[in-house]
Amino acid sequence: MKEANMSFAVSIGALLQTELQEDAAHRDDGLCVVGVFGKSNMQSAAAKESFVNTLADKHIFSLFGEPEDGGTPDSHIQAFYNQESRVLYLLLSSVSDSRHLLRACQSLSAGTVHSDAHDFWKGLERQHCLHLLYLFSVCHVLLLVHPNQTFDVAYDRLFRALDALRQKTLPLIRAAIKDCPVSKEWKVNCRPCPPRLLFVFQMNGSLKVSDSLICSDSGGNIDKPKKHSPRRRLQHALEDQIYRIFRKSRVLTNQSSNCLFTVPANQAFVYVIPTVDEDPVGSLLSHLRSNCIFSEQDSTSSMSGPRRYQQMRRSGWQTGFSSDLGSMSMASQPMDCSLKEFLWQHVDLVLTKKGFDDSVGRNPQPSHFELPTYSKWVQVASRLHQVLISNTEEETAELASKVQSQLKVLEGFLEADTKFSENRCQKALPLAHSAYQSNLPHNYTTTVHKNQLAQALRVYSQHARGVAFQRYALQLHEDCYKFWSNGHQLCEERSLTDQHCIHKFHLLPQPGEKLDLDRNPPVLNHNSRGRFTSSCNCGRKQAPREDPFDIQAANYDFYQMLEEKCCGKLDRIEFPVFQPSTPDPAPASNQAQQAPCEASGSGEAEKLKEPSAAQSHTLGDTSLSLYLPGMIHSACPKGLLPKFSSWSLVKLGPAKSYNCHAGLDQPGFLPGSSFLLPWDLVLRSRSEEEAGLTESLDGGASSWPAPNKTVVGKRGSAGGLGRSRRRDDVARVFVGFEYEDGRGRRFVSCGPDKIVKVLGPGGAKDPATRVLNTDMPLYVPSPSQGRGLKPHYAQLVRLFVVVPDAPLEVTLNPQVQPGPPPCPVFHPEKTDLLLPPDGLWVLRFPYSYATDHGPSYPPKDNQPLNNYKVLRGILKATTANPPPQ
Repeated sequence: MKEANMSFAVSIGALLQTELQEDAAHRDDGLCVVGVFGKSNMQSAAAKESFVNTLADKHIFSLFGEPEDGGTPDSHIQAFYNQESRVLYLLLSSVSDSRHLLRACQSLSAGTVHSDAHDFWKGLERQHCLHLLYLFSVCHVLLLVHPNQTFDVAYDRLFRALDALRQKTLPLIRAAIKDCPVSKEWKVNCRPCPPRLLFVFQMNGSLKVSDSLICSDSGGNIDKPKKHSPRRRLQHALEDQIYRIFRKSRVLTNQSSNCLFTVPANQAFVYVIPTVDEDPVGSLLSHLRSNCIFSEQDSTSSMSGPRRYQQMRRSGWQTGFSSDLGSMSMASQPMDCSLKEFLWQHVDLVLTKKGFDDSVGRNPQPSHFELPTYSKWVQVASRLHQVLISNTEEETAELASKVQSQLKVLEGFLEADTKFSENRCQKALPLAHSAYQSNLPHNYTTTVHKNQLAQALRVYSQHARGVAFQRYALQLHEDCYKFWSNGHQLCEERSLTDQHCIHKFHLLPQPGEKLDLDRNPPVLNHNSRGRFTSSCNCGRKQAPREDPFDIQAANYDFYQMLEEKCCGKLDRIEFPVFQPSTPDPAPASNQAQQAPCEASGSGEAEKLKEPSAAQSHTLGDTSLSLYLPGMIHSACPKGLLPKFSSWSLVKLGPAKSYNCHAGLDQPGFLPGSSFLLPWDLVLRSRSEEEAGLTESLDGGASSWPAPNKTVVGKRGSAGGLGRSRRRDDVARVFVGFEYEDGRGRRFVSCGPDKIVKVLGPGGAKDPATRVLNTDMPLYVPSPSQGRGLKPHYAQLVRLFVVVPDAPLEVTLNPQVQPGPPPCPVFHPEKTDLLLPPDGLWVLRFPYSYATDHGPSYPPKDNQPLNNYKVLRGILKATTANPPPQ
C-alpha cells in the first residue's frame, strides 16, 4: 500500500500485513478506530456499507452491494483508513447480513440432516462472536446498525455471552500482547479503552411522519409545536429502553471499566435514520447534490480532523447532509443532527484525548484511555488477529487453540434452542423406556425387541423436539439394547418345527461338557417346550419326543433310542453313510454345492424318473475325507455322504404276517384306517414266461387282469398269495402311505384327500393305483383337530409294502420335495432299491428335511399343501425270470 491515503476498503488481514506509508504530518497523531456491525435486510443497497461511505465522504463500497456469486458465508472484517480525519473504519460482515445468510443457505445441501444444519449455523455464530470480540478489543467507538426502529433484545443475550467469553480469554489475550509497545493499562485491560457503543436504527415506511401527524401531535394547533420532532422523541424512547434493558441484565454497571462497553450518560447514543427515498434516481441525485455542496464549501477551507468538524457545524453543512439521508427537518422545530454529527461528537472526544467518562454512581472510578498511533495499533491488532481469528502463526498457535477451547462458554447464552431441546428429550427418555418395557416377558426375541423399540420411538417422537432429537434417539436405542442383552435376550435358535427356544441366551454344551446353569451365559441344550408322540422305524412302538433342533436328533437319535427296545433285531437294508479315513473329517464346502433346481415339481419328477448313473448305485465314488453336513438331495455335491442316514428300511416279517382283513396291528391308528391298499399285478402265462418276455407292471392299464381270467381275492381266498400263481396269473401287492400327527394319531391314506376307512370285513376296497400314479402330499390336515384355532397337520412318515412270494421285482425309489420350488428333491443315500420277495417292508421317511442352508419348515396356515409332496413313481414292479429248471 504505497498511497498516502486509502481510497478503497481492504480486508483486515491485508491491512495488518501491509506497511502503510503514513503522511509525515500525521504520523505521530492519534488514531480513532470505529467499528461497524449489525444486521441488514434484503434491500438492494448495503446499509452498513453506505453508512461508511457517508461517514468517510467517499465512495468506498458499492452502492448496490457485492455480487451474489463467489462469496462465502464466513464472517470477515473490512477496513478503511482515512488519514485526513485520523479515523479507521472496521466493517464486520457476518451471517447477520442478508447476503451472507443467503450464501449460507446455498451452501447447505438438500440432504443435510437437522443436527448437521444446526452445527453449521452454530459454527457461524461462534465465528461471529470471535469477530465481535476482536472489534470490542481494538475499537474506541462501535456502531450497531439495525434495519428497523425496534431494538432486538437478542443483543442482550449476545453481549452477555461476549462478556463471559472476554473474561475467560483475558489471560490469553494478555499473554498475546505483553510485548506490544502500549501502556500497562492497555495490556491489563486488553483494550485501549472501554468502547462506547452507539445504535443506529433505520425507520421503515410504516412509521413515516407526515404533516397531519405533526398537527395531531400538537393538538390541532400548528402555531404551538412540540419541543422535539417525532424522530427525536423516538430516539429518546429507544435510549431509555436500551439503557433500562442493559442495566437490568447487568450488561451495564456503575463502573465502566468492568463492562464490555459503555453508553454515554449525557450524550445521545441512539440515532434513527428516516425512511430512505424509494426513488433510486432521486436518491442518486441527492447524493450528487450533497457532494457538490460539500465541494463548494470545502474549496474555501482545507481544514481536516476535529477542526474540520467544527467548521462544518459553523458553516451550516447540516442542511445538505440531512437531505442526503432524507431528513424530515421542519421549520417550526429544532433541527435534528445528521448521522455524521451524531458520530463525530463521540469521535471528537477520542481525537482530543479527553476519553470517555461513562461511570455513574456515588463514587465513579475513571476508566483508562489511550489514543495510539497507527503503528502501535497495528502491532496490537495483528497479535489479536492471530489469536482470535486467523491462527496462521506457530508462535500463537497454542494461545489460539486455548481460545477455541473457551468457546464452550457461549453455549449457555447462544444455544437456548439446544438447551430447550435437551430438556425436552431428557424428559421424553423415561417415557420411552416405560413404553419399551410395558407388557414384556422376561425373555424375548429380536422381533419383540424391535417391535417394542418402535413403540418406544413413537412415544419419544411425540415429546422430543429440536436438534438433540437424533442424539437422544440413539441413546434410546443403546439403552433398550442394553436392557435386552442384560439377561432378557431369548435364544434365537428355532427348532425344525419352526418354534423358538424358550431359554434365555445360552451356550450349547461341547462334547463331554456338563450342563451349567450358573454360568453367564448358561450352558444348556435347546428346548422349545414342544413334545410330540412318534413311532419307531417299524411303527410297532410309540414314545414321546422333544422338539428337535438339529437334523441328527430329528432323523437319527430318536429312532436309534427306540431300536434297542423294538426293531433292533429286524432285517433291514442298510443305507451307505460316510466312513472317515482321517481322525478329523471336514464338512464339504458350500461352494461345491450346486444351485437349487428352479424347475417345477412335476418337471422335477419327470426328470428324476429316468435312472442315472449317479443314482443307480451308491452315488459313484464317495469321498473319504469330506462328509455332507446335511441330507442327500438333488442339489448337493456328488460323491459325498452324510455321517448318518435319515431314512430307514426294515422288514417286519414275511408277506403272510399282514392280514388284509385285520389290517396293521400297531398302536396309534384311527379306527378302520390301518388297512393297506391292494395292488394287483398281472403275471404272464407259463409259455410266455418260458420265452423270457417281461413287461413293466407299474399299475397302468396293462396291469389289470386279462379277459376271462379270475382275480385272486374274488372268491375270498386272499391268504395264500404264494399259491395263487399256480391257479392264476395275478399277484397282489399291498401298499400303504401312513401319516402321523404330533399326538401320535396314525392313518393310511387312499388318496391325496382321503383316509382309508374300513367299517366291515373284507379289507380296503380302493386300489393302490390311485396313490401310486399321483403325487402324494407330505402334509395333510389331521382328522383330529384340537380345540385351538391353529390347524394340526399329519406328516407322511412311513410307506408299507407287502411283497408276495411271486416272480416280481418291486423297486423302491422315494423322492420328496418338502417345499415350493426351488426347494431340492430329497432321496435316500441309495436309490432304486430292489425289495426282496415275501416280506412286509417298512420305509421310514425323515422326520425333518434340511440342507446346508437351513431346514425346510412345515407349512404355515396360509401356505398351500400341494407344494409339499412325495413324487409319483415311488414303486415299480416287473416280472422276474423264473430260475432255470
